[in-house]
Amino acid sequence: MKEYRTYVKNHCLWILWVAILGSIGLWLLGWTNHITGWLWGMMTHGIYFLYLVLQTRRISQISLEDVKRKVRIAVISRFSLIVVLVGIGTQIPSLSMKGVLGGVFIFVPLQYIEYTIHARKQ
Repeated sequence: MKEYRTYVKNHCLWILWVAILGSIGLWLLGWTNHITGWLWGMMTHGIYFLYLVLQTRRISQISLEDVKRKVRIAVISRFSLIVVLVGIGTQIPSLSMKGVLGGVFIFVPLQYIEYTIHARKQ
């Protein structure tokens, strides 16, 4: 469990650093109109990850049959969370949808990069 908590803390810091570095990169490229969308997308990414952590913690304490049922529900609820947060983002005029989608879609590559860095340490 200690390793899991360490992973969660490290990943949250990783999300924060990518959000900051991405914002600086957008600013340096002159795409300042996409920064607010980028930060919204990264916030969506962070909320999604923390919700996943919460669901995983709950699932680890139940039987295998209940896990199968709850995993299906959990996938749908996490997807719905992303849809709702992106939908809210579309209603905010100052958010760039390109930035929002960039922040949301970086989730999987970010996990692969983090995993690769962790695997090299092992």
